[in-house]
Amino acid sequence: MYDYLVVPMEALLDWLGGFFGNYGLAIIAITVIIRIILLPITLNQQRSMMKSQIQMADIKPIIDEIQADLKETKDPARKQELNEELMQVYRDNDINVFGQMAGCLPLFIQMPIFIAIFHVFRYSEAIASTEFLGIQLGSPSILLALITGGLYFMESKMMQKRMPDQAPGGGGMTLMMPVMMVFIAITSPSGLTLYFLTSGILGILQSYYLNNFFKPKLEAQLKEKYGDKKVVGRRQRPKTQTSTSQAGSVSGQDKQEDKLAKQKQRNRNRNKGKQDHHRSQQ
Repeated sequence: MYDYLVVPMEALLDWLGGFFGNYGLAIIAITVIIRIILLPITLNQQRSMMKSQIQMADIKPIIDEIQADLKETKDPARKQELNEELMQVYRDNDINVFGQMAGCLPLFIQMPIFIAIFHVFRYSEAIASTEFLGIQLGSPSILLALITGGLYFMESKMMQKRMPDQAPGGGGMTLMMPVMMVFIAITSPSGLTLYFLTSGILGILQSYYLNNFFKPKLEAQLKEKYGDKKVVGRRQRPKTQTSTSQAGSVSGQDKQEDKLAKQKQRNRNRNKGKQDHHRSQQ
């Protein structure tokens, strides 16, 4: 991993550091380049999430009904049946519930970069000993960590505004990312924190563009395309617990009555046999 990640990153930072005259500016340049490369993926992800949001709003009553049935039933077989029915409703209405996971794709793509920058500033004395705006890039900085946390909090709030239905838990999810970033920043070299800080600034600018320009235009396009699409409901009505128990009771009564009828028939046959035997003796 060292040869494939850390060595190329160290060479790139050396070249950009020589070009800009500062390793801090080199990190900022790397961050900007990466965010530009990831922009098409991010926009496609936002398009997919907004499409799902509009479609989910249309089938929400159906989903709520199935989820209510799931809460009421205690039968494992019935729960499995309802879960399968829920997935069928998603499929019938062309909703990819797993598409939401694409939101993590940009972060996963950047993970090797995080690791490489971390190791460069941790083990390269020449780079780690340099400073940017009076901050040594090889050591943690509480100031940069707090600024980074504040930036990611702002970005989380803007994202929550863009996708209100995607975060029913609201406040907890908004705080999770900033707190996590502060924790990472205070335990990492400032060079890596500078990467996160720059990424946070670019994320806020990107969220502003998405909220005020990209989202309104995309919503109009999606509503025009999917707004009049007929919603496909449940293929079968739910079986309530009461009806199931009643059905079981009726079935039990039928079995009992059938058993009694067979017993009566055997008694009649036995009595008839005895009468025939007495007649033959007479």
